[in-house]
Amino acid sequence: MYHVMEETSPKKIWDKLASQFMSKTVTQKLYLKQKLFGLKMHEGSDLAEHINVFNQLVADLMKVDVKINDEDRAIILLCSLPRSYEHLVTTLTYGKEDIKVEDIVAALLAHDQRRKNNATKESFGDAYLVKGDRSVEDKRGNKKKGPRCYKCKSWGHVNRDCPELKKDGGSISVVIANKKKYDSDSDGDILTVSSEESL
Repeated sequence: MYHVMEETSPKKIWDKLASQFMSKTVTQKLYLKQKLFGLKMHEGSDLAEHINVFNQLVADLMKVDVKINDEDRAIILLCSLPRSYEHLVTTLTYGKEDIKVEDIVAALLAHDQRRKNNATKESFGDAYLVKGDRSVEDKRGNKKKGPRCYKCKSWGHVNRDCPELKKDGGSISVVIANKKKYDSDSDGDILTVSSEESL
């Protein structure tokens, strides 16, 4: 007995594989739509990663013959963003008759990049302030290191560590000083309150 082998073309093989592994059943469509419509970005999550997940779900739906028009995709993406994006969403949609997902994605990514750049600048500025040179020059041009005590006017300690307070046997001192006298880089009055108890 002879078996006649059926000629198989690459298209027939692909169609068979597609029917087995890329099911186009209502169950599969429902599952993918639920994932897309229920997609929510958590506060503080990475926006680019969220957009990638969104695009993958849209691509998976297209594979099972579910087409979502461009405006609906843009609206679904905007609805999936957290509260911190509400102002931006309003700005992107206000007064518009139609929106394109491509424009929305570009605007979102540009906004996210600006926010990251601002955060980097702020943290760099804070680090600079912490690590900066806190020395102050006196009238003769000599550099004085550390903070200045407003009790004895010496450098290198603050009121609570002042040796003069320890001589007095402990006291409470309130000093209002014009900072211009002591620090040429800043202005305004400061209030210093310190207390020290004798042992």
